[in-house]
Amino acid sequence: MQDLESHETSGLLNKQSSTSQTQPQRRAVALTIVVALVATTALVNLVPSGRGGGLRATRLEVGAAAADDDAASVATGSAAAVTDSTVKAGSAPAAGASLQDKFAAAFQSILDEEATAWDCAFSVAVKTEGESAALTAGVIDKATGATGKPSDVWAWGSVTKPLTGAQVLHLADEGKFDLDDAAAPIIDEYIQNIAQQQGDAWNFTWTSLEELFQNASVNDITIRQLLAMQAPIPDFDTGGLRDYLASGKSGTAWQVLDSVKDAYPLTPLQYSSTNFVLLGMIVAHFADGLPLEETDQAYYLPSHLKSQLHFGQNGQTASEWTDVKFYDRTAGKAGEVRHDEWSEKPGIFIGWGASDLAASVPVVAELFYEIYGAQTVTKQVDEMLKFHHDPVWGYEYGLATMSAGVPGIPMYGHGGDTYGAESQAHYSPVLKASVVVASNVEIPHESQTKYVNCMAWAALVKTMTPLAHSIRESCNDIGNTVPRDLYRDQNLRKASN
Repeated sequence: MQDLESHETSGLLNKQSSTSQTQPQRRAVALTIVVALVATTALVNLVPSGRGGGLRATRLEVGAAAADDDAASVATGSAAAVTDSTVKAGSAPAAGASLQDKFAAAFQSILDEEATAWDCAFSVAVKTEGESAALTAGVIDKATGATGKPSDVWAWGSVTKPLTGAQVLHLADEGKFDLDDAAAPIIDEYIQNIAQQQGDAWNFTWTSLEELFQNASVNDITIRQLLAMQAPIPDFDTGGLRDYLASGKSGTAWQVLDSVKDAYPLTPLQYSSTNFVLLGMIVAHFADGLPLEETDQAYYLPSHLKSQLHFGQNGQTASEWTDVKFYDRTAGKAGEVRHDEWSEKPGIFIGWGASDLAASVPVVAELFYEIYGAQTVTKQVDEMLKFHHDPVWGYEYGLATMSAGVPGIPMYGHGGDTYGAESQAHYSPVLKASVVVASNVEIPHESQTKYVNCMAWAALVKTMTPLAHSIRESCNDIGNTVPRDLYRDQNLRKASN
């Protein structure tokens, strides 16, 4: 099988400013700083070049004037209680209004405009300690003209990584291992157990990482190094994979590993989705010991979310869970734009443990709140936030977490870029909230999700503070790039004809 591709990234920094002010004063100052942060274009999103073969630092993308469309899809309470309904948007909410009403009033018309501008659907969700909000805009199926609702399931790419990583840290919490222990003994035991279960059906020549890579140095790689993208494990996510998967083919996690065996060791150390395939095996080993196609990938996650998380771990397609269509508009051979639709292709979930999550946007917002805010999955979130700077690609990565904040204004999480779908999922300890954005079109630079993500955070700030700021102007300087201008402006021209 040819080499394989997945989908990635984004995050945010962890230095908190110290102050002797009271709690309300500190919160007010923090909100002011967040507004200033957005206004000065400091939110940097880091995304992979070619789906994980490397990362590039770019700024969040920009937009134009707002339209005034009516519909706002609503979700209230927890993600488990999301309902699909509509509210009137565009007018100021009444005193004492819910976060849903305030967020819709601030952001729905802008989201409608952006769905037209990028010729896609958007789904956006916010989760705070006591409230939630969800909005949708645009068309999820170009053939039928169907529009979206908050309960729609989306493909998430590398947003899967914090889910896997947090469960690895949960196991460390339980004393199953230390993060600085070697990973190979645990992974080898899992591989050997599965090979024994499969008997003659096991068709690989290796049952350990050393046998796979033909190099004893793999035995020295620690669990922490895998989590931190500081291991020399080759990335399966490389350039030739897209065409292979676009034909409708896919591959198992075992084939993914077999496909990179000749590229070890990867130098210099850099982002590799293969790390999380291996980390997922550690989770499976301690969770239920079942084969990759059968194990519960959400085993250690909060029970109220588990039934709402799906995984494309056994050849599933996105269409099994959703009516959302996923459109590839990246550059193909000779520079032409691709027109592949991925909802019926299992390759959209390639990368078991690294990029195979499917769930609704409100559910992912709650998941990220549980991991980073409520910290119900692992007690070691502080370990996840120990970021290092990668000198090759310029990104900041912790343990299964990317940083995209600035000193004093921490925000963190992950971005997702898979075939036909792009997303951003972050948590802010300053605002004590998670914001998640998903789009059903894949374009170069992930410009649309970064721009909408920036404005979603600015809209959330607007619901929390009386400070006057323009949501669009807050993001005006962020990534005003030629790819964004050409794609977005072309769609606006088409829509006005």
